[in-house]
Amino acid sequence: MEFKQIKKGKIILFTGEGVLIFSLVPVLAGLFLYLLDYGFGMPLFIAGLAVFVAAFLLWLYGVKIYFTEYKVYNITAVYKNAKKYADIPYCEITDYQSEIEKIRSNYFNDTNTDKYIRNVNKLSKCKVSGKKIDCSKLLDLNVLKTGKIYYGCVAGANSTFYTPSYMNKYGIVFVVYSTDSYFDTHPEELAKISKGVTSGDLFSFYPDSKLIFNELLPKDVTGGREIIITSAATERWRLPMGYISGDIVPVIADINTSAFIVDCRYWTENLIGSYAFKDDFAKHGKFNEAKIALYKEQSCADYAMELKNIRDKYIADPDNEPVDFMGDNPFPMFTHSNTQVYYAYILYSEKVKDGKYNFETPAVAIYSTEDHFKTTPYAYTEIAENIRDNEKIYSAIKNIVNFKEHSVSPMVVPKTYTDGYNVIMTALFVDNGKLPTYRLTGDIIPVIYNEDEGGWIYSADSKYWSNGYTYEFVYGKKDS
Repeated sequence: MEFKQIKKGKIILFTGEGVLIFSLVPVLAGLFLYLLDYGFGMPLFIAGLAVFVAAFLLWLYGVKIYFTEYKVYNITAVYKNAKKYADIPYCEITDYQSEIEKIRSNYFNDTNTDKYIRNVNKLSKCKVSGKKIDCSKLLDLNVLKTGKIYYGCVAGANSTFYTPSYMNKYGIVFVVYSTDSYFDTHPEELAKISKGVTSGDLFSFYPDSKLIFNELLPKDVTGGREIIITSAATERWRLPMGYISGDIVPVIADINTSAFIVDCRYWTENLIGSYAFKDDFAKHGKFNEAKIALYKEQSCADYAMELKNIRDKYIADPDNEPVDFMGDNPFPMFTHSNTQVYYAYILYSEKVKDGKYNFETPAVAIYSTEDHFKTTPYAYTEIAENIRDNEKIYSAIKNIVNFKEHSVSPMVVPKTYTDGYNVIMTALFVDNGKLPTYRLTGDIIPVIYNEDEGGWIYSADSKYWSNGYTYEFVYGKKDS
């Protein structure tokens, strides 16, 4: 029925446009003949004008059906959504059960029948890997009325769906979802399984030039739970920002027929904040900064113990393999007996106060293995000021902080600058994605060091830091 209505609107729209154009002929001819005093000029003009008005009204009716009522090709809807949701803050959801229940209530309590509408004509002719494929079996619109809403995750899609655009697009996405109520509270586990499917060998079983239709994932992948992967047809304007910017989405589905991503107008603000801004590190930073502000009563009381705790947490973490900062030569796994954590002072960085997320920021830093700096890291401040006072040296440091070209090997700082302490100046790679607010807000930072790697150091993940030290790094040392 919906398809017939859409087709009807399209026929009326283009019929009206055609009649409008041709009715201009008698209107202009009648007017011209009337001005030349031909008696039949005025009747011809009036008749042509009547046809023109009727065609215009017919055209407006077609517009109402085709564009407004059914939103078939609504470019502006993508823009309106992006503008509407842009100010929603990033959110870390703690109660997924509550969110999905609200979404179900929002959807099923809405009496507006346009939620059942989909542009079958466009969606049935979507391309997969550049090839047009008959997607009609994905479009059982009864599911929009009788289906149930579950959490799902986008496991893959056409690459254009991962980039922002205000142009409405139709496309096929691969969705992983489950009818198991366990995932109402643990959808993030669906996300992990989804990533495993797309990044591992398993996804090779699903040719990217074909559709996947309600296939069960192997239970050795799903932890024994029933999880489905299927193709789903969707449009940009049904997503919060008009593109795939996150992973967890609500889907309305019937395991025997079709699945659709639920229109974003029914999502909760929390889910939009979590989904739409999953990779928006500026919003993550603001979110974390507000949270970290609550740590002010937990200042770092023992700096040496802080380093010990960071090292212990780092070694205990199974995901602590060093990041490949050098491109072609990934670091081997450190020998934990030689892994140490020290404080370093950042003399200069390419993006010291930049709010943007950048995978790794090159910097030049000083650090020491001496106990004095483990207990009193702020002692680095005077040494840094001494180095910066030498304009020639500091200018050279700025010039070499270029990620593609710099090769700052560890060098001993002359003791005239260090008050007799052994201090080393070296390159430091700062992984901004692992900083508390995704940017450098402080100068003194815990770093991982291993002698097996020739003295290279890199920033320790802030997930190992205490609340007190995190607060100091973001807001500065609290006065006693």
